[in-house]
Amino acid sequence: MNDQFKNLSENVNLIFNIFTRFNYKIYLVGGCVRDLLLGITPHDYDFTTDATPEEIKEIARRFNLLTNAAYVKTLPTGEKYGTITFDIHQGNANELFEITTFRCDGNYGDGRRPDSVKFSTKLEDDLKRRDFTINALAYNPSEGIIDLFNGLSDLKAGIIRAINNPVDRFNEDALRILRCLRFSLKYGFTIDPATEAAAIQLVGNLKNVAKERIGKELFQILDYNLKCYSEDLLFHVFKYIFPPHEELSRFHLSTLNLLMSCKTKILRMYFLIKKYLDEDFTDQFDLTQEEIVELKSFAFDRYFTYEIINVSKALSYLNKYMTSSPHYLKGVFDFCITPSEKTALMDYVTFNSSYFSSDQLFVLTSALINKEPITVKDLNISGYDLLELGYRGTEISKVQKKLQEYVWRYPERNSRDELINYAKGGANGIY
Repeated sequence: MNDQFKNLSENVNLIFNIFTRFNYKIYLVGGCVRDLLLGITPHDYDFTTDATPEEIKEIARRFNLLTNAAYVKTLPTGEKYGTITFDIHQGNANELFEITTFRCDGNYGDGRRPDSVKFSTKLEDDLKRRDFTINALAYNPSEGIIDLFNGLSDLKAGIIRAINNPVDRFNEDALRILRCLRFSLKYGFTIDPATEAAAIQLVGNLKNVAKERIGKELFQILDYNLKCYSEDLLFHVFKYIFPPHEELSRFHLSTLNLLMSCKTKILRMYFLIKKYLDEDFTDQFDLTQEEIVELKSFAFDRYFTYEIINVSKALSYLNKYMTSSPHYLKGVFDFCITPSEKTALMDYVTFNSSYFSSDQLFVLTSALINKEPITVKDLNISGYDLLELGYRGTEISKVQKKLQEYVWRYPERNSRDELINYAKGGANGIY
């Protein structure tokens, strides 16, 4: 037995035992096998079996009659395509596992999913319909690793290679082009030349893929350092999803290099939406309404979407006050509130450090490192205090802004008594 498979969870072994007990073949398959072989703990475990969906449900029913140690509930998550989910309950905990019947896929008429599927009794039929050799590995305890397409050698060599004809694989589902890129970035693998050429040739097929599916892959791609072995594929993918404002070569040399300089997902997505060229910045740093609509079309997590919007507002503020007194730059933190927003902002400042004076860099970094008072909420004076001083209505927000600028200059003076005295000066017309 491979060492990586010695410590499979109780529930994974339970599934093997259940199906074996009822004389069915069952294997771990796909990404979980790949990751286990790479020494990575899988996020989930998928199985493939010669049992039909109806038989899978019957296996669960019979198991529940035989034991009280665990209870298996079945969910028809993709029964049309042969997938039944086992929801295994033990005590107060439960865990989900997708179990799919061996199958052959029909034609992919819409370039997204098979028009039909035919269930099979052969593991080979199920493995050869998959995308890449490293994802076509299977395992069970009695047979060990099943490798029909040299996935083990590709995994060892660090190669992403489509199964059989790569043109066929990408024509079946163009999302595989993004998956190919993601696996290359995630694992630092090279892409087989024929596979990469086919992906570039067929990148236009992404038009058949829902924007939400593209967004899901893109969200993961932007997690990784974009300096990869397959720069040409990265370029063509981004060029197709985010058509450049300028000619092709300038997009390649400028925007792609700019993305590679970014360390944060927020800033990478911001520059993709803005389609900025690093030698051609404009004053329009904040996102336009059209760009916000485009951003939302990817159906990202809404927090991530609004973090990008907030950072765009912060960069617009930063650009506006670049020539002002350095302490005014602290106003960017009125827009960048969450830790990830602040990290993205400092990511921008860091790789554009040549545009900032040493005083400006010091003000921004020290405000974060020393956790200085930088927003109105950080002021040690309340709205009730200002009401007692006679301020009313919009006067309160105006004096709060004055107090905020005051503590930007003198962070050590952020005490209630100090701020009340300063606010009294405002009430008496001193500032």
